Amino acid sequence: MTRNERWFWSLLVLTMLVGYALSILQIYAAIGMGPDQIMNHYRGNEEQLLYGLSFKDLARLSHIHVTGMALLFFPGAFLVARYVAIADRWKRTVLLSGFGGILLDVGSWWGLVYVGSGILPILFAGGVLFGLGMVGASLLALKWMWFSKVQK
Repeated sequence: MTRNERWFWSLLVLTMLVGYALSILQIYAAIGMGPDQIMNHYRGNEEQLLYGLSFKDLARLSHIHVTGMALLFFPGAFLVARYVAIADRWKRTVLLSGFGGILLDVGSWWGLVYVGSGILPILFAGGVLFGLGMVGASLLALKWMWFSKVQK
């Protein structure tokens, strides 16, 4: 990988990490992180005149988030899968964490609306898995690009 390619991939990975951090900030500001706040967002609250998400809302948001989260994860995941010199089982762990986290996270929204608050642990697990995959892949990729002897 040339120096210019390393700069391109590094800036892309760092930009995606900033985008991910801003998405966490947006969730905190718009919804909150507490179980009651999350349930109010997904299922609504008649006392507070909050409307939950409809089937149409869930379908639209799921489409946008599955696609967007996969694109956020892609640069770091691609670099790990293609270049980073770690054992294949660790590569698979990072990749499954990121992509599996997306599916658990977005899938749990449907469960929160149609099943109830018992699905909250799946929502949190999906978020943690995606975060670990996203940050892990990004840091592994950056380390490989700038600090591995292969790149010097």
